[in-house]
Amino acid sequence: MHLTPRQLDIVRFILRYRAHWGFSPTLQEMADHLGISAVTVFEHTRALERKRAIRRTPNQARSLEVVDRELLELAPPREGLVLPLVGEIAAGRPIEALEDVENINLAEMLALERATFMLRVRGDSMVDDHISDGDYVLVEQRSVARDGETVVALLPDGELTLKRFYREPDRVRLQPANPEMEPIYVKEVEIQGVVVGIIRKCTTGATSRPATLGPKRGSKAKAASPDQAVMTASALRTYWKRSLKRARRDYPSQQKGR
Repeated sequence: MHLTPRQLDIVRFILRYRAHWGFSPTLQEMADHLGISAVTVFEHTRALERKRAIRRTPNQARSLEVVDRELLELAPPREGLVLPLVGEIAAGRPIEALEDVENINLAEMLALERATFMLRVRGDSMVDDHISDGDYVLVEQRSVARDGETVVALLPDGELTLKRFYREPDRVRLQPANPEMEPIYVKEVEIQGVVVGIIRKCTTGATSRPATLGPKRGSKAKAASPDQAVMTASALRTYWKRSLKRARRDYPSQQKGR
């Protein structure tokens, strides 16, 4: 595949960025790194799409992805936590120990490449989907969801909730995974992200309930009900801004292209 030097710079930067952060850079971040305008980066990325070197997912932020096999060989070694899978353990009757050892990449298993941010769950509205109070959900930031996906939804009253998303003829149904709780029906809802993974921290003995993201103690913000938000919309926006600021600060400095 024939690429211009600048297009090759963009491909290499996307590969390095994704290997380091697990998601793709924005056009502005590529422009800042290469010392060119965002408009120029946009033109190069469109050319790369036409050459089928990269692709982007419609209506999804940070979705640029290198797909050409030859170009993928330029990617640096992927960072991630790898642990040995040494066998299986019985939760019922005992089973034989396995001798073969398999390495498991936790970054791939937990879909960290797709996850944009993480939230701590508060409440029991999703227990039948094996999402319990105190669990952490990995969320891919996007504004479009398919029926049946578990979403972080912004309600008209400004609260956030974690529910399964379903479109109905004249409304949206946000369905809890708990038979003791009723669905939430709204005319419109803003999707803040879709759950792509779950993390549960196992502890023994009595532990105090972990703090949740949201208004500071003593503020006048309305308390969220157990089946409602894990954080306020303003807190979520602040979290995103801080995460992006930290990413720009911590990303290893590279020599800017000419």
